[in-house]
Amino acid sequence: RKNRGNKTQIEVADKLNISYQQYQNLENPKKQIQP
Repeated sequence: RKNRGNKTQIEVADKLNISYQQYQNLENPKKQIQP
């Protein structure tokens, strides 16, 4: 059962992986420009 919860988080992260970068860009566009 614990594995199931872990798999969900991994799957969500995998799908969010693409949106994550875009999300950060929209939330903190200045931070992305800075090194």
